[in-house]
Amino acid sequence: MSSSLDVSVLPIYRQDGYDQSYLPGLQVAAPPRGPARGRRNDRLIVFFSIEGGSQISPSLHSQILENLTKGFYKTSGTATTAMSTLVKILNDYLFKRNRSASGRGRQVVALLTLVVVREDHLYLAQCGPVHGLLLTATGIRHLHDAESAGRGLGISQNPSVRFSQASFASNDLLILTPNMPEGWNENTFQAGFIQDIPTLRRRLLADAGSDLTTVLLMAHHGSGQIQLLTSPDSLSSLYSAPAQQTLAQKAAAAISTSPPQQPPPAPQPEKSTVIAEVEPISSPPTEIPTAELPTSSVVSTSPVEPPESDLTPSPTGIPPQISKVTLVIQNAGRGAIAFIGKITGAVGTLFGRMLPEDTELRLSSSAMAFIAIAVPMVVVAVSAVVYLRVGQQSQYESNYEQALVIVDYANILKKPGELLEAWASALVWIDQAEQYRVTDESQALRAQVLLALDELEGVTRLDFEPALLGSLNSSVSITRMLATGSDLYLLDANDGAVIHTTVTGSGQYILDTDYRCGPGQYGQHIVVKLVDIAALPRPDPSGATIVAIDSNGILLYCSPDDTPIASALIPPDNNWGSPRAITIQNGNLYVLDPMVNAVWIFFGEDFLFDQPPRFFFAEQVPSIQDSIDIALDGDDLYLLQANGGMIKCTFSDIPEAPTTCQDPAIYATSPTGEASIPMTGNFAFTQMAHTAPPEPSIFLLDASGQSVYHFSLRLNLAAQYRSASVLPEGDIDAFAVSPNRALFIAFGNQIFVAFLR
Repeated sequence: MSSSLDVSVLPIYRQDGYDQSYLPGLQVAAPPRGPARGRRNDRLIVFFSIEGGSQISPSLHSQILENLTKGFYKTSGTATTAMSTLVKILNDYLFKRNRSASGRGRQVVALLTLVVVREDHLYLAQCGPVHGLLLTATGIRHLHDAESAGRGLGISQNPSVRFSQASFASNDLLILTPNMPEGWNENTFQAGFIQDIPTLRRRLLADAGSDLTTVLLMAHHGSGQIQLLTSPDSLSSLYSAPAQQTLAQKAAAAISTSPPQQPPPAPQPEKSTVIAEVEPISSPPTEIPTAELPTSSVVSTSPVEPPESDLTPSPTGIPPQISKVTLVIQNAGRGAIAFIGKITGAVGTLFGRMLPEDTELRLSSSAMAFIAIAVPMVVVAVSAVVYLRVGQQSQYESNYEQALVIVDYANILKKPGELLEAWASALVWIDQAEQYRVTDESQALRAQVLLALDELEGVTRLDFEPALLGSLNSSVSITRMLATGSDLYLLDANDGAVIHTTVTGSGQYILDTDYRCGPGQYGQHIVVKLVDIAALPRPDPSGATIVAIDSNGILLYCSPDDTPIASALIPPDNNWGSPRAITIQNGNLYVLDPMVNAVWIFFGEDFLFDQPPRFFFAEQVPSIQDSIDIALDGDDLYLLQANGGMIKCTFSDIPEAPTTCQDPAIYATSPTGEASIPMTGNFAFTQMAHTAPPEPSIFLLDASGQSVYHFSLRLNLAAQYRSASVLPEGDIDAFAVSPNRALFIAFGNQIFVAFLR
């Protein structure tokens, strides 16, 4: 049954105090003719924003939105299933795009909100720390959970998504925003909802300040339509004075009866435009191409761009003539289906001619049953063979031609940003071509594109090889590594124990099966799962070569030739939170305990840390609850944050010049060999390593990009390392740099090694 509830969608987009005429990343759609099962009554709102150093052009915004919308209405099943499909499509595209253009801070993260309105119900999917505020007669519901929704899309192969649902009735209001304005508070709504909606709109904008990005969904009685409002003047036509008063009463009641939450903005109707139906496609897209696609009938908030000549570059840096080749891709599937139909008819005619025309011919029931089964099987088999030979070749050629066009275009570009976008786009088309066939030509073109991207991004390719002689148990999951001159220590997250390997004459490492360094009872101390390990600069009196720590602050000194020795650190005055990482520098032990916002120094003698700890910071105490790793160089402390940023502090015992911190510390690069410039964008660093003289450095792991960044102690980028060969799919779980400049990386229980140049 169709819904009698109409939904009006009002975008509000203000930048630097100026209202913008359109909001990129917003699209609304009604069901097309012949939607997939379960989509007949679904009205869709897609709203995403991009954060990061590499911007996406308006035309590419439109292409992404169209592909997502088409994919939704061709996906059967529940609303959650269809929204999950959209999340995967967008994440796969952005993740591949980030991996292709991840150098020098050009990665992007998408904050996504999907809304499905079905009759009197709302279904939401949120990716990233976005906000939704649902204002109903019963109160305000804040739809926000940064932990379950994750950081956004494009940074991991397994995106986080938060699903929720709620009833949606006439005069209810839903507000969507990627960032909650600080100026919005309870007074905003108490004062605003007793006035008409245009006045409320002005109040919301005033309290938000100079920047505001939000989308308002307003429900009212109607015939099941969804409308995109483009003018504030149309608000008054949608809501009569009595309806506005009803909404005001609901808002006042909601605010007075609900606990304090971040308050929602208010509706602001505009000139209504009924959203046209979406033209169906053959199947949900699995890739979002960066070249232009034919325009669909969906109404978007992106501006309409004038036609471009064949010689004029498009905003994405890709020539418009690529769209001509795109038509080949779209027609390939339909052509293959038509061809199969012709083959089916021809085979049927052939079998008819094979049968004799003698009317006295009689076939046994078993023979007729065999023919009834065999003929369709033969038809299907012949059709499949023809399609595999012809259809896949056509798909390969179409995508390969797209890549060639972009490569030719990239060769005439000069600006680094345009070059990077073009080469990255070419790589996407090569990937799509090689889904159908891998040829010498496609491999040669891939090598050319990767070389161009490496030169632009300053990437050095290393020859990684398996590091171990043999293999580890499949249950092993390495999360920390420590490399010394001839030893490699691996911390297994599953059992919380350290695995020891030693180098052989062939250069590979062999497992030490007699080594013991893990949870258990040692004397009076019970050691639980180990969380981090650190090298001892020289063997301590007990012969230990490394020291590990568990989450209770108990140290475990481990030796290749003896039983481990446990020693409990004296806890701080306010006790332990949950120690996460350790390092040893200048004979002292440094413990990162983000839960209590502390770094503790244990001064030691002969690496026995039996004195009470000292708090590292002085009057300036940075917020380090999100710190995930620690490194020391002399008096300089480096704290890696969960968002990939860095805090750098310098320790001092002098009261007149206390410990100071730079928060955040700035990553920098010198692309021309001259003055350093800050690196901008989102950084996906997950682990850190420090190397000692003669070349003291900081190394950072970009796990999702399968890259290792080499920085000076001043955080100036020196190099970026990636593999010259294909590595296992997924994120790198751990890495280490040895004194002899061997770089180790781990994927689960697989370890690879290469030597830095």
